[in-house]
Amino acid sequence: RNTEELDTFLRRVYDKHDNLYGQYLTTDEFTANYSPTEEDYNAVVEFAQANGLQITGTPSNRLLLDVSGSASAVEKAFGLHLNRYQAPNGRQYYAPDANPIIPGHLQGKVTGISGLNNYAVRRTHYIKRPANAVNPRGGNPHGSGPGGGLSPSDIRTAYNLNSVTATGAGQTIALFELDGYVASDITAYENKFNLPKVPLKNILVDGFNGSAGGGADEVTLDIELQIAMAPGVNSVLVYEGPNTSPGVLDTYNKIATDNLAKQISTSWGLAEEFDSPTELNTENSIFKQMAAQGQSLFAASGNYGAYDDGATLSVDDPASQPYVTGVGGTSLTTAANGNYVSETAWGDTNFGMGSGGGISSFWSIPNYQSGAI
Repeated sequence: RNTEELDTFLRRVYDKHDNLYGQYLTTDEFTANYSPTEEDYNAVVEFAQANGLQITGTPSNRLLLDVSGSASAVEKAFGLHLNRYQAPNGRQYYAPDANPIIPGHLQGKVTGISGLNNYAVRRTHYIKRPANAVNPRGGNPHGSGPGGGLSPSDIRTAYNLNSVTATGAGQTIALFELDGYVASDITAYENKFNLPKVPLKNILVDGFNGSAGGGADEVTLDIELQIAMAPGVNSVLVYEGPNTSPGVLDTYNKIATDNLAKQISTSWGLAEEFDSPTELNTENSIFKQMAAQGQSLFAASGNYGAYDDGATLSVDDPASQPYVTGVGGTSLTTAANGNYVSETAWGDTNFGMGSGGGISSFWSIPNYQSGAI
């Protein structure tokens, strides 16, 4: 609601020359000014219930409505058929044979429906470098960690952070994750590098059980690096949801409605073209709320250079979102004493990969980048 007014507010609240600069909204203020009205929201609830769908979630900001039902109920409610398909890689998925139809009185109240297919699966963005890999551009640091990896002290030395007094004290950091982790792994890392025992709080979304699966290495890495660089934080909130389109949206939305952390990091994503316009636009609505509340979301840009989908010029979501800071990888060169020497954008021909980046095929250039490209 009031999207033009919200866009204007976001331009002003981040303009240091504007008298609104830094005057962020509370969650209640955002809901009151920009969320759907209770009347409109209840109309969608009534439609779902009248069509045999069970209401499973009603977030406080009313940006999403979670429903569940049998395939036949979903087909009847939205005028489509759900079929099973097989992707070129052999993976089977389900999807509708037509776009969903909603009645006229809900036009303008429903911007999209997510969860009618399970084609999109987010991937982790960590890469384990081969032990003998050599970067042709240099950038081959020899750290004091296991296998020559960089320890927390190595990172602080390389980036001249030892003289920086800020440790994250008084702050709460959040992580967006689509898998669980083993708590003892974090404790072992803290013990190995003499780091404080930072409190971790797991926030499980959409019934996710928190158990460690195939993406646990990413979750573990994310937590450890937060603690390594901000050992004084009050806590790290680990939001964990299922790796489905509704799970992704609900997990991001939970971070926004909780509004407990002003710094959020994610290393999960997928090529823009593999995500539907519904998901991209819904993420954007959630990220606008985060921005209005002064929450900063940092997202890994991917590991496939300018070809995020592996074949064509493409970029990674959510790093390509206008209200998200995309974070790329670099190749770092240090001196024998660990001091910084040089750094380049990561592009490893031995590895066949590189730091993601490029121009979005979905989003137009945002106002704050006007003239930069």
